[in-house]
Amino acid sequence: MEEIIKPFITLVLLSFFVSSALAEVKGEAVEYRAGDKTLKGFVAYDAGAFAGEVRSNMDQAEARFNAGVDLLKGHATVNSDQISAIGYCFGGGIVLEMARRGVDLDVVASFHGSLNTAQPAAPQSLVGKKILVFNGAADRMVKPEHVEAFKAEMAVSGADMTFVDYPDTLHAFTNPDADEYGQRFNIPLAYNPEADKDSWQGLSDGLKQAYGR
Repeated sequence: MEEIIKPFITLVLLSFFVSSALAEVKGEAVEYRAGDKTLKGFVAYDAGAFAGEVRSNMDQAEARFNAGVDLLKGHATVNSDQISAIGYCFGGGIVLEMARRGVDLDVVASFHGSLNTAQPAAPQSLVGKKILVFNGAADRMVKPEHVEAFKAEMAVSGADMTFVDYPDTLHAFTNPDADEYGQRFNIPLAYNPEADKDSWQGLSDGLKQAYGR
């Protein structure tokens, strides 16, 4: 699935980090392709190395994730105390797993990502952390029981969690090419421009709340 459903901020394939800083990696802003919006004052790192065997090896995924965090922290313009993570599709599940595993992230945002886990967050382990989840209520890849279990898990973890469930919205709702992919591969996907824009605004608001801008 990760080969045909791609996120649409810069050139990230699955998930990426955002760090509060007044600069841009490689001179590229974090851009919202569909709405011509840009997150100003953030450095983005492409962390797309999460496919294949990593799906079943979260220890390896965490090692790669942390290597990316360390690389980002080493950037001359980055405030190493202000790191957040954003993921789409499989990447959305990855960033949630990293939060559960205790990776120090201020804001974690998942767009149509998986919610089920074999390793739930420990009680009160996410106090002070902002978790943003943007989900399609009609996404057949996210079962209702996974949604309920996730909400209960976040309540126990103490996270500052926002869960937005978009009615009649399928998987990959942020991808303008989702309908074409869905037809080509016979997968229930569909772009939803309203949910796309609203979820991006939710991310922008969450980052502003965390970092004051």
